[in-house]
Amino acid sequence: MNQFNYKKTPENVPFISNRADPYVTRRDDGTYYFTASVPEYDRIILRKSDSLMGLRDAPEKTVWKKHESGEMSAHIWAPELHRIGDAWYLYFAAGAAENVWAIRPYVLECRAEDPMEGPWRELGMMEAADEFSFQDFSLDMTVFASNGAWYCVWAEKVSVGKKIS
Repeated sequence: MNQFNYKKTPENVPFISNRADPYVTRRDDGTYYFTASVPEYDRIILRKSDSLMGLRDAPEKTVWKKHESGEMSAHIWAPELHRIGDAWYLYFAAGAAENVWAIRPYVLECRAEDPMEGPWRELGMMEAADEFSFQDFSLDMTVFASNGAWYCVWAEKVSVGKKIS
């Protein structure tokens, strides 16, 4: 027992072990998909199941691996899987092997019906709508639609002044 009297029971066992920044999405047909950061921070994985609980033991598939150098070659973090229109998109943060803390948001696209089966294409870094965004440490991005418009939110260290997030 630790200072919090934590006792491992079936109710408090991790849903999926050794996966950080988890993200789950559900298709209209009831299929669930799971993605998360892996401990090596070197790839993006997906799991698929007909039930939420089935994700726990579903086989994992690596759908993308980091580059050997340059952009997208270090700290592959916090992937999110979104179905937008007729395509799947994976939004994630990544650094460069030469500068691991130069973390920025990137996007992958898959036009297959099932993101576990289709090829993934790199779309590159998110494009900023202004001269300030994505100029410094940027991560944990998500996208969502509201009233017919799409939005993107993320955490970023401000490039000027005290460099606060």
